[in-house]
Amino acid sequence: MNKSIDDKMALLKYRHGEFDVIHDGQYVLCGISGKKIEISDIKYWSVDKQEAYVSPEFALEAYKKKTNTNQLFPQLSQKKFSYFLTLCKLLPHPDLLSIRLI
Repeated sequence: MNKSIDDKMALLKYRHGEFDVIHDGQYVLCGISGKKIEISDIKYWSVDKQEAYVSPEFALEAYKKKTNTNQLFPQLSQKKFSYFLTLCKLLPHPDLLSIRLI
């Protein structure tokens, strides 16, 4: 039995600010939760990990798993770093989380 395109998972190549469709489909899976994300609803992804996230919270969770915060932000106190992470949740794109403070 042939599946319709509505039942197919897409394969994407994630780039900075855009993505390319490698294989047509209607959805991808969230890299953290495993939930389906319609192609038109993809807003958060990681170029490094080549995965999409259903929400900014899941994008931040994936980012925190990847990063040792002590190495990235040694100049920030824990309180300031917590405030920074709260602000990061408001960012529209997970790749913006890789900003280094100077």
